[in-house]
Amino acid sequence: MNCEDVQKKIVLFNELLEEEKREVWEHLKVCESCRRFFEEEQKLRELLKSVRVEKKVEKLSWRRIAITAAAVMAILLSVILMTPKNVPREVIYFQQKGAIVEIFIDGGVK
Repeated sequence: MNCEDVQKKIVLFNELLEEEKREVWEHLKVCESCRRFFEEEQKLRELLKSVRVEKKVEKLSWRRIAITAAAVMAILLSVILMTPKNVPREVIYFQQKGAIVEIFIDGGVK
């Protein structure tokens, strides 16, 4: 087994079959370079185990939800109140396949 193959197996060492692990150990007995690679890989694994990843989950309080909902409702209400009413629109009526179609000049179709 060559060094490149052994180093690939070292990276996956915990996933190897027992026979493959034995082959790696045999190679490590005679290859200083791969032995150093193995030691560095072990150090890296230990370092990764020691690093603790924490997820911060922000708890939403009912107060925050209520304030957000009130803000959304205020925006919607202002949009509704600011929309012009009773704006005269020109309507074009025509019949198509037995149905009467209304077309408004603002592009809307009913």
